[in-house]
Amino acid sequence: MRSLAVHWTGRVVVVCAVLVTASCAHMGGSKRTAGGVHVTDVDLGRAADSTNISITDVTHDFKTTDPVFATVKYDHPGTESATIGVKWYSGTTLLDQDTTPAETGEHHAHLFRMHAPPAAGAYKLEVSVNDKVVETKKFDVK
Repeated sequence: MRSLAVHWTGRVVVVCAVLVTASCAHMGGSKRTAGGVHVTDVDLGRAADSTNISITDVTHDFKTTDPVFATVKYDHPGTESATIGVKWYSGTTLLDQDTTPAETGEHHAHLFRMHAPPAAGAYKLEVSVNDKVVETKKFDVK
């Protein structure tokens, strides 16, 4: 009887741990939130629709002749002002940066473009809210 109780106790602990982990993962944690803005998604790609503010050719592998676009999707339910920024890096070298005011409300997006022509190598995009990095995306140019 004792071994059966220990067996079930172990299963209950495992199930609880899985539920807590799934719950935290679903909430997104605080890593993607700053200044009252919650970044919900960041996409990279070769082509973008500026009307619908979306990436139409999503990828993390670019050619040196490709333009590089990023969309930052977010919710900003509060009324405080906030700024969304992006920084484009090649290694540790800052190549380009841009900022825009965050709109209040839910389901917003901003489109950004890396203006420096990419050479072959490893790159990184940092997305920030009020200068706090909330998301990082790595990509390659071949």
